[in-house]
Amino acid sequence: FLNKDPRFESQVKQDIRELVQREASHPCVAWFETSLNETYPDNKTAQSWADTARSTIVGPNILLAGDARPGAPWDIAYNQWRDDDFSRPQDAMPGKPGYIREYGDYEFGGASSSSRVTIGQGMKKLLQETWNHIWSVNHLRPQLPWTMGYGTWEMFDHNVPYGSGVSASGLCDLFRREKPSFWFYKSQSETHPFAKLAADWQPGAPTRKVVVFTNCDEAVLTLNGKEIARAKPERHPATKYENAKPFDGSNTVNLMHPPIVFPNIAYKSGTLKVIATRGKEQIQDELKTAGAPERIRVWIDDIGVPTGRNDLVFVRADVIDKNGNVCPSDSRRIHFAITGATLAGESDVDCEMGVASVLIRTPLNKANIQITASAKGVMPSFYRASIR
Repeated sequence: FLNKDPRFESQVKQDIRELVQREASHPCVAWFETSLNETYPDNKTAQSWADTARSTIVGPNILLAGDARPGAPWDIAYNQWRDDDFSRPQDAMPGKPGYIREYGDYEFGGASSSSRVTIGQGMKKLLQETWNHIWSVNHLRPQLPWTMGYGTWEMFDHNVPYGSGVSASGLCDLFRREKPSFWFYKSQSETHPFAKLAADWQPGAPTRKVVVFTNCDEAVLTLNGKEIARAKPERHPATKYENAKPFDGSNTVNLMHPPIVFPNIAYKSGTLKVIATRGKEQIQDELKTAGAPERIRVWIDDIGVPTGRNDLVFVRADVIDKNGNVCPSDSRRIHFAITGATLAGESDVDCEMGVASVLIRTPLNKANIQITASAKGVMPSFYRASIR
């Protein structure tokens, strides 16, 4: 929305000044969009916004981005959008590098996009969401390097300011649990050997499609210790989105590391394992069929950053069988009780593919924390931690 009232313009400039001065020292900020999102201002208005950003105490040496328009003052031009073929040209400002923003979600169904999937909806829908991203990257990558990059919508699910619930178009959920789309991007950028199995390996259909996201040269699939399939990444031509089916082998020609797809794998209860090889190095991943739910397991997931005082950290609880295998079809509600710290959110949470998550805030001082997770029909669990 772009209002011509001078008071509105004054407020916009104040917002720009506060934005730049607050965020400019953050090393993760590459550039600023100091144009009101999707308002397509005339060049005079855009120039006044750019001048405002460069007049702050930060100075003129910042990069600004905005929607491409001939003569616009932006250092980086957002590529345009064409509905008919999902293309993202950048010919309005040919002297500036382009950047593709917000791909992977809205183009695949708008408000009902098939990219908006929670972990609790299961692997089939999660792989459809991942396929949307794979198709998009394969479609957009030939535009490099003049289009200097592209940014997915979005990294994390988030609470929405309208309606109710969560916008579920992230590569990770609200509690930072990774979706298969995250594994796809990791396979494209990881420097060390990487392999991740994506499949449903619980009782059901007699055959399964097994997807391996990897940067390796070959993958061997084993079931209960016996080799059942072997394959290498393949590159196949691009198709229109409506003519492609998820993980049918197409739309991989422009990927750095195409996923390896094993179709029609006969299901048998047990351990499904992939052994991926790159040169002389190997990496493994596995899925196990779960038995009957027996108990809860609870822990603090610091995601690699040690928990400290006055910290926000994730607590996970999963439903497991007698052998410690997560029960991915379990969606029961788990109750969390915390002493020594404070819950930052709800205390009763439904499992998604067998796992429930909450957020807690640790105290300002040293403390001993106890977390209890309980649910109907399974044994509860306790976890203790000391904050020093």
